[in-house]
Amino acid sequence: TVSLGSSGFFQLDVAASAGGFAVAWIQSDRTGNLSEPYRTNLYARVFDGAAWGAVAALEARVTPAGDPVIVSNGNGYLVAWSQYNETTIRSTIYTNLHNGTSWQGAVDIANSTNVLIEPRLTSNGAGYAVAWIESVGAVHKLNARLYTGGAWGTAQSFADVGGYHGAPYLASSGGNYLLVWNVSGGASLGYHSAGSGTTWSAPQG
Repeated sequence: TVSLGSSGFFQLDVAASAGGFAVAWIQSDRTGNLSEPYRTNLYARVFDGAAWGAVAALEARVTPAGDPVIVSNGNGYLVAWSQYNETTIRSTIYTNLHNGTSWQGAVDIANSTNVLIEPRLTSNGAGYAVAWIESVGAVHKLNARLYTGGAWGTAQSFADVGGYHGAPYLASSGGNYLLVWNVSGGASLGYHSAGSGTTWSAPQG
């Protein structure tokens, strides 16, 4: 099993590497004491092809984690999720990289006073691409960021495409990335942008 006891589990996701699997999930960590704050934290467990490793806590904030997604580059794994940072008082997209041996710790790849939600994730077999929605008042905008050569590139916003951005999807050809999404604002249009591994192209409708 991949569990930590009798607490509630939800929002599971799974990924396969060249030789194993990894599972990430949200778990309710309230002990039953109603005076405690309600906490939902993020966990993961890796199967190396022979045995399950220990359950790993990928973050430990007092605010609820949500929207976890996990993918593999064939060797390791990357998990992305959304969470409010109670210290900086900002909505945040976090990632945690498994390098094939161990989890490397939560990394803040985007934060804002606006609400950041719906992370999407894929790999080209070496690096990773992450996209997410930013809620700016009544309008949603799409953002994306690439992980290449062991480092995160600069986040790119597609806010220049006016309207309400939604339903983002990411895919990779094994070299490049493709990000597609729709924009509604009078008419509903589909847009796409290609990631070269380091940058994103201008959106095309």
